Amino acid sequence: MRIWRLIPGEAIGPLRIDMERERVHELLGAPSAVKAAHKKWGISFPETDYFWENSLQITYADNRVDFIGANRGGPFDLLWEERSLFSIPFTEIAKAISLYTPVDTTEAEYPTTWRFPAWGLCLWRSCSEEDIEPELRAAGDLSGLYADQISLVAPTVSR
Repeated sequence: MRIWRLIPGEAIGPLRIDMERERVHELLGAPSAVKAAHKKWGISFPETDYFWENSLQITYADNRVDFIGANRGGPFDLLWEERSLFSIPFTEIAKAISLYTPVDTTEAEYPTTWRFPAWGLCLWRSCSEEDIEPELRAAGDLSGLYADQISLVAPTVSR
């Protein structure tokens, strides 16, 4: 398993925001799938490379990385300050990061999505812990406890 480090606002493992697509392919090999840019529901979606059966998604603007999405269950562990972002409970890691940079609580999907604009960082889980029925939790359903995706874009600076 690869051990990758999150560098807020810059990189996930060897992948850097603004890296050329050709360099991504040199580092990771050919993507397992490529989805062409398209429009759906009136929304424009950029061209996307998928690696390791969708456990890593990368989108591009002008052939340069503008989004890196790493999913739990991929062939890598993602560390921030020597903490595994996929094995520490979601709220614990989100609150730890919010000590360094503010979370955008106006995000439409908050609290399942925690965005940290100054870092270009987003933590996403499929549901919140409170959304899981107690009997499912008792039966071992871990939905909402851990991040399902950690993504990175260029940071935005508030004025």
